[in-house]
Formats: sequence, C-alpha cells, structure tokens
Amino acid sequence: MKIKSNKVTDIRATYTGKLRKLYPEEEAGSLLDILLLEIAGINRMQRIADKALRLSESEILKIHFACKELMQQRPIQYILGHTDFYGLRLKVNEHVLIPRPETEELVEWIIKTYKNIGSSKILDIGTGSGAIALALSKNLADAEIWALDVSTEALEVAALNGAALELPVKWIEADIGNSSQYHQFPLFDVIVSNPPYVTESDKVLMQANVLDYEPAGALYVSDADPLVFYRNIITFTQTHLNSGGAIFMEINERFGKEMHAVLAESGFQNIELRHDLRGRMRMVRAQKPLF
Repeated sequence: MKIKSNKVTDIRATYTGKLRKLYPEEEAGSLLDILLLEIAGINRMQRIADKALRLSESEILKIHFACKELMQQRPIQYILGHTDFYGLRLKVNEHVLIPRPETEELVEWIIKTYKNIGSSKILDIGTGSGAIALALSKNLADAEIWALDVSTEALEVAALNGAALELPVKWIEADIGNSSQYHQFPLFDVIVSNPPYVTESDKVLMQANVLDYEPAGALYVSDADPLVFYRNIITFTQTHLNSGGAIFMEINERFGKEMHAVLAESGFQNIELRHDLRGRMRMVRAQKPLF
C-alpha cells in the first residue's frame, strides 16, 4: 500500500481509509489511535498538536500488519495480546474471552458490597483470563480468591496474568458440571460467574470478530437448555456456599425472569436483577438462606 509520507497524519489517513471499508468511520479512527499509542507511543493529543510527527519504517510495518489482521476482523485485543479490565492490564488470546465493560459492572457490584465486610472466601467460576478474580483480588485485600475453569489453556493465561500483576488467586482446573470434582473446594462466602449464555440462535446477531475468534465453549449454549450452566452453578452452591452467602452472575438479558424463577425454586432469597449502564438486564444477585 502506497503511503504519501511517513508522517503520522498521512499514515493514519491511509489506514483509516482502508479500515472504513469494514468498520464505521469513528471506529476505524479509534483503532488507528490505539495502534499509534501501542506501537509508537503517540497519543491522540500529541497527534493533533504536532503535524510533523513521523514513524519509523518498522513502526509503519507493525501498523500495516495489524491493520491487515483487523481487515480479517480479528479483535484488536488479540492482535495486541492484551486488554484493560477494571484498571488491570491483562494478557488475552484466542483461548479466553475478551472481558466486556458489563462484567466490570458486575465486579463493581461485588466490591461495593464486600469492601467493608472484612475477610471472605470468593470463588470465580469460569474464570477465563482471570479478569473477575484478579479485579477482586486487587480491590478486596482481605478476601481469599479462588478461580476455576475447565480449560487448561485458559488457566495458563489466567495464571500468567496473576503472576504479572502479583495478585494472589488460587487457580483450579475443574468442571463445575461434574459433581465428583466438588470435594476439592471449601465453603465460600461469595460465588461469582460469567458463564456461557449466548444461545445458538443468537449467533446471527454476533459480529464476525466474535464468531470467528473468541472461544465458542466460553460463549454458547443450546437453545434447548440455555440455563444449563446456571443450574450447574446453583447445584454447586447447595454444598459449597455458606449460609447467608451470595451468588453473583452475569446473565442473558432475555432470561431474567427465568433466572429469578430458577434461583427462587432453589431456595435463594433477596434475589435482585440489575440492568447494566445500557439499560439491559444483565446481572443477578441472590442470597442463600441463613438457616
């Protein structure tokens, strides 16, 4: 691709024009700004203030190949190899989901609830990159954080993130649907999960960068049994959640009433459904009875 010069303004204009074939104009520009900051250390204000800024040949090549991957709709987080979540820089790859802003809202709910309570034992089910567990470890210093996932590859990513951030989390490889593995876990005060909840029929609404790159096993459930993972989690809580303990889960916005019913039928109390900042019903909290 021919670029007018090695000035940042020309490089950005050239590749933004290319990305606009696939992305909305504003998003295309934002993607280039992310690449400029990551590859050349040039932020948006510097770019606007200094029209003479130039890139080296190696920097231009890095942007070229990154844009080539973007044109294949590979998520920029996988291209860069990291993402930010609740103030933490996390390694991510195709073995883990890219954590979403609404999951930060779930984490915020837990932190606000337990920040002044003192010591507690918390389990994150289906931890993926470790985003929820590590954010809780960072912000609830008195809590003991456990995290499990069925994927060996995902746990490797999570453990690397924990080591890099120097945050204590006990990582366990386990299948929450297999009750024979429950013996290795203690009682918890809080159980949190962002399990698979996108139905197969919802796939038509998903973007290609999600369908083609993010791990299907961490995303999708069958239309015939969309709450299967929630029921598995609830089964686990019957023996491994303390009386008076709480469960927090991210949910499919279409199944809020069904989730409320399942939790109520399982004996949970003080069930609260919460909307995210976009107004979608995406979270639930429920309490196990004291006796």
